Amino acid sequence: MDDQSFKENVGFWIKNLQLKVPDSVVLLVGTHVDQCKDETEVNEKKKHIKEQVEEMLEMHTTNLELRRKNLQLEDDPSLNCEQINQIERLTEYKLKVLDFVPIDCTKKGDIDTLLTHIKKEVLNKEIFPNLEQTLPRCYYEVENDIQEFLEKDDIPEHGIVNQDELLWKLKNRHVTLDDDKLKLILQYLHRIGVIMWYKEIPELAGSVFVKPSFLISLFKTIVRHDLVQELNKIPITQLKSENTPGIERKRWINDYKDKASLSNVAIRILVQNELQKNYCITDEELIKEVVGSRKKEGSLLSLLKHFDVCLSTKHNSPLNPKANEFSPKENWVASSPSVYEPQDACLFPSFLSNNEQVKQRWESDNTEDLNIHVYFLPEVPHGFFHRLVIRTCSLYSPHWIGKDQCMLCSGNKRFLLKEGCDEDQFIEIRCKESDLETSEDIQKAWRVIREIMKRLNTLTEQWQGLYQHVVSPCKAQGCEEFFTWNDWKEWLEDSGANIFNVGLEDKQTCRNGHQRRTELLFPKTSDA
Repeated sequence: MDDQSFKENVGFWIKNLQLKVPDSVVLLVGTHVDQCKDETEVNEKKKHIKEQVEEMLEMHTTNLELRRKNLQLEDDPSLNCEQINQIERLTEYKLKVLDFVPIDCTKKGDIDTLLTHIKKEVLNKEIFPNLEQTLPRCYYEVENDIQEFLEKDDIPEHGIVNQDELLWKLKNRHVTLDDDKLKLILQYLHRIGVIMWYKEIPELAGSVFVKPSFLISLFKTIVRHDLVQELNKIPITQLKSENTPGIERKRWINDYKDKASLSNVAIRILVQNELQKNYCITDEELIKEVVGSRKKEGSLLSLLKHFDVCLSTKHNSPLNPKANEFSPKENWVASSPSVYEPQDACLFPSFLSNNEQVKQRWESDNTEDLNIHVYFLPEVPHGFFHRLVIRTCSLYSPHWIGKDQCMLCSGNKRFLLKEGCDEDQFIEIRCKESDLETSEDIQKAWRVIREIMKRLNTLTEQWQGLYQHVVSPCKAQGCEEFFTWNDWKEWLEDSGANIFNVGLEDKQTCRNGHQRRTELLFPKTSDA
C-alpha cells in the first residue's frame, strides 16, 4: 500500500475519528490478503500501515500542542479560553488503534477468526477500562427482551416495529416501567448501537429498527460501487410495473455516470428487490413504507437525507435572472409553475468525479468577486464539503454540484462554493462581481453568504477540535495579503444584525497598500 492509497483508504477514517470520536478504539482489518503474492508482501504492507498510523497519531498530538501554544501567545489569551480548554480536553483523549489484522474475506475460516479476535479485544479491560458499568437491571432485561422478540418472531425478521407496539410488548413484561422510562432505555440502546430509533426525524420517530444490520443492507443497495450493473439487471416487466419504459433505464445510467443523480423510481425498484430477495418481504405496506411511492418518499430516503448523503433534485432549468428573490420573511411567488413539480431524483455528490458542469456555468473567477476563505485546522474532514453543499442547496435553486465545487443562485446572484488546498485546507465562498451593481446588491449577497456560513458553522460544531479561521483575500491582482474576520460568530448569531464590526472605516488597506471598499471585504452596510 503506497502513501496515496493509505491516505484514501485508511488515513481519512482515522482523521475523521480523531475529530469526531477522539477517545475511540479502532481495529484495522485488511480484507484482501488473497490479492497479495505471499506472506512476505502481507507483512510488508502490515508494517507500512502501522508506521503510517503511528506517524498520524503523533502528528495529531503535535498539532494540538502547537495550536494551544499559539492561542496562549495571543495579545489577549482570554478571548481564546474556550478553544484552549477544548484543545486541552482533546489532548487527554488518545485514539487507540489496535494491531492490524489481515484476513482473506473469501474464506469463512478467516472471518470466524476475526470475530473471535474482536470478542477477545472487546472484553480486554486494559483497552476498555469502563467495560463494567453499573446500570439498572431493567436496562439489561429490556435489551434481552427485544432480542427474544426477534428470536421468537414476535418482531418480523427485518426488525422494523412500531414504537407504540414495542412499548406495549415491553410494558407487559415490565409493569413497573412507564412509557417515559422505557423510552429512556430505548434511547440508551440506540446510543450503544443495539437498536436504531431516530426520534429526531419526524417521518421516522414512530418506528424502531431493532436490527441495525437490516438498515446497513438497505444503504448498501444504493451506495455501492457496482450500481450500474444492478440497474442493468432490472427486468423490463418490473419497469413496466412502475409505468416506466425500458428506455428510461439508459437515462438513469447516463444520469448516474454524468451527474451522480439516481431516479427515485430506480431507487424504489432496487430497494424493493433487496427486500424481496434477501428478506422475503412481500408485505406491500411495509415495502411502501421503506421504499416510498410516487407521492411520498420512504424511510430509507429520509435517512439518507438526514445523514446528508443525498439531495432531492430534478433536471435544473436554465438560469432565470428575473426570478423573484427568496426571503424567509416574505411570501415567494414562483416564476414558473414547474417549480412545484415533485422532485424526481436524488443527487449523490460523493459519486461525482469532476467539476465540468460548475465550470461551464461559473466560467471564471474575478478578483472583484465577493470572496471569503474559511480555513480549517487541522483540516477539512472527509465528506464535510459535500454535507455543506447538500444543506445549502436544499435552500437555493437552481444549483450545479461538482466533485469539489458548487454553484448556486439566489435571484439574479450567482455564488460559488469551492474546496481548496494550498498549505492549508479551506472552503472558498464567492459571489459574482457582475451581479453586484449597487450597495443594496452587495448587502443581499452578504445575507446569502451568511446563511451558507451558518450551515458551515453548524457542521463544524459536530467535529471536536475543528477550528475555523475566516479571512477576505486582498482583491489586488497577485497580492497574497488578506483581512481577518474577528467578529464573524457574532454576525452569525445575531439574526437582526446588518452591520459587521461597526468600527470599520469605509475603506480597508492591506499590508501591501492596496485599498478596497469595506463592504466588498466585510458585511458592513454602506451607511454604517
